[in-house]
Amino acid sequence: MPDEGISKSFRFFRSLKFRIVATIFLLELLMLSVVLWQTQSVSLANSEKELEKSDHVIIELLSEVSHTALLTTEFDILQPYFLRAAENPHVELVFLSDHRELIVASSDIRLIGVSNNDISATEDFYWRHKQLENASGSIGTLHIRFSARELNAAFNDSLYLGIYLAISGMLLIAIASAFMGTLLTRRLDKLAEHASLIASGNLDHRIDISGKDEIADLARTLNSMTQQVSQSFSKMEHMAYHDGLTGLANRHELHKRLNSMLKSAKRHNHQHALLFLDLDQFKVVNDTCGHDAGDALLTSLAEVLASQLRARDTVARLGGDEFGILLENCDDEEALLTAEKIRKAVEQFRFDWHGKSFSVGVSTGVVPITSQSGNLKRILSTADMACYTAKDRGRNTIHLAKENDEAVSLRVDEMNWVPRLHAALEEERLVLFYQEIAPTQSPDERPFIEYLVRLKDLDDKLIVPSVFLTAAERFGLITQIDRRVLRMVLNHLSTAGMPPELAFINLSAKSVMDESFYRYVKREINDSGINPSMICFEITETVAIDNFDAATNFISKIRKLGCKFALDDFGSGMCSFTYLKRLNVDFVKVDGSFVLNMLENSVDESIISAINQIAHDAGFLSIGEFVETESHLERLQEIGLDYVQGYAIHTHEQLELAPA
Repeated sequence: MPDEGISKSFRFFRSLKFRIVATIFLLELLMLSVVLWQTQSVSLANSEKELEKSDHVIIELLSEVSHTALLTTEFDILQPYFLRAAENPHVELVFLSDHRELIVASSDIRLIGVSNNDISATEDFYWRHKQLENASGSIGTLHIRFSARELNAAFNDSLYLGIYLAISGMLLIAIASAFMGTLLTRRLDKLAEHASLIASGNLDHRIDISGKDEIADLARTLNSMTQQVSQSFSKMEHMAYHDGLTGLANRHELHKRLNSMLKSAKRHNHQHALLFLDLDQFKVVNDTCGHDAGDALLTSLAEVLASQLRARDTVARLGGDEFGILLENCDDEEALLTAEKIRKAVEQFRFDWHGKSFSVGVSTGVVPITSQSGNLKRILSTADMACYTAKDRGRNTIHLAKENDEAVSLRVDEMNWVPRLHAALEEERLVLFYQEIAPTQSPDERPFIEYLVRLKDLDDKLIVPSVFLTAAERFGLITQIDRRVLRMVLNHLSTAGMPPELAFINLSAKSVMDESFYRYVKREINDSGINPSMICFEITETVAIDNFDAATNFISKIRKLGCKFALDDFGSGMCSFTYLKRLNVDFVKVDGSFVLNMLENSVDESIISAINQIAHDAGFLSIGEFVETESHLERLQEIGLDYVQGYAIHTHEQLELAPA
């Protein structure tokens, strides 16, 4: 009997049934191995690609604001963006280096000022870099250190899952191949097809294998794994295209949809509209209650904005307190009505924070999107300028940017001056001119001089202040210009063989209101060794009256240093005489428009005479500007003005300065 059992066993191993079962087993085992390998490889490859795509989105989003910061040198605005990016568990470190390879902004503030060459990576991280350029070449580099832990963890999880599935599959095939070889082959074919679809990137596909055996479990496991990967990718994609605070679309998503609308307008002659919104008085909430309150306000206002729109419209947070709204199939009239509805909703909204109530406004720029519109960049720039035009007109207003809009064009021209002024300051292309201020009653007395600034363009053309100072004031560069002019004047006074007895220097409103500027003046004068009594600072009557408290405080401190002060363009304001007795100045300059017309207009002559008399009664010296002819000069001498200035006295001359 034992020999008979052994014989049957050998016959079984030599039988066709065994060969079929063995062949099915081997083939299915091979197929399962291919499926698992392909699934793991493709999943990992897709994970790497999606991470790379996410990396690219993050880099592009940060590079735009970094590029702006490098051009304006306002690196403080980058801190919220870098910190928010660093909150992403995939991002380990973000920093921006300038053309000197020094770190100027970083999610880790300890790195600011450090050379980017000193920053190293470990095996758990990897770098991505983005060169930022302007017309003259590279101006800096954006560096992002991404964590490789997620990818490594995904690899390990996939490996362990693969091992588990491989062992389970071998047991399943061994049992199933003995009973249902054909059925198992068909099921494994389904698995292979599913793996192929996953490999092609179709993460929405699900394999349909019913039953309670191991093959069905494997199919469900693969479905579950595919679903989890798909959900992870969906979350990453949502993060890449939505604002993390408000949940609204972000700038990148708005640009994508705006580009689609632009194509629609050009191909099908549709009209849409872009609204650019900037909150008014938002800084009050931030400064009063902190950034948590500011974030809560932005979140609430995001709901207010969304509630005023149609389902097909798009509202996006562009950063800070700026929002963008795309109105699909919307003409100018409807766009303005929607903008006004939003303005009223925001105006009526009340934000309560720990017992304090706040209200804000919103300035809105409206730009039509038509078949005649320019490219994406031009539309965005026009919307931005239209919004700032609305702010200039009193805030909480709406401005529709029309074709050949002079206000918007002027704003764009001013914006274009920003990089030119930065370059001029960096390359020291400010030039000093001077004009004499002559005494009228004592011809032998040495004249004073007024220093005047010009800008030398790249083609050596000299540009007068009226062309660029408005842009400098609007975009916060005027104080830098005032500081540079002061240093150049002090350099000239300290090196001139025969310096003037008194040097007049013009100041802007922002410098007068800037406490640090006074400290700068004090330090520079002390360091130069110049007698402060040789300096006379000069501000316009309008600046003094519009910023009266700051002006009187600044004048008082400047005079305590020993410097003198002059009030320019006097008589141009409506309340000149009322304020004059409260301003402790040394000189009053009569507004030049009165001098120019005095020979033809007796009223202007009377005004000059009155200003001169009041100035003398108050203990001030008077100066007449724009003295163009000998006739003007003789008449001003008869009236009794103390000093005169103009082409009849002296034409502007350029100073040749010694190296600072």
